[in-house]
Amino acid sequence: MWVIDNTAPSNEIVMPPPSSKTVFGELKPDEPVETTTIVGWGDIVADLSDNLTGVASVEFRVNGVAVPAMNVDPDTWKIRFTPDQRGEHLYLIEVLSTDGAGNLSDSSIEVLGIKTGRP
Repeated sequence: MWVIDNTAPSNEIVMPPPSSKTVFGELKPDEPVETTTIVGWGDIVADLSDNLTGVASVEFRVNGVAVPAMNVDPDTWKIRFTPDQRGEHLYLIEVLSTDGAGNLSDSSIEVLGIKTGRP
């Protein structure tokens, strides 16, 4: 019996939550904002899964440029996002995943990145 996989993998950015603020890696739940905001740096975490052929590849992009990601566990990947321009700027962060059959899925989040002088 043949099984044909026409279903793209599940792909969801789970951190940071929408309309949240992260300051130097710490989520600030008592400081809601309109646009998801990262001050200094913060982790972008995605949960990915595929029930037939498995997730074969994962790519994170910041403003269209691929960045290295770290596999946290079989279904979770992350990057450490640090704004690259001083001041406040919008960044589009995308996660693309492909399963073993070549089906592609993506998710994205717009982040207001604030770079400060603090390391």
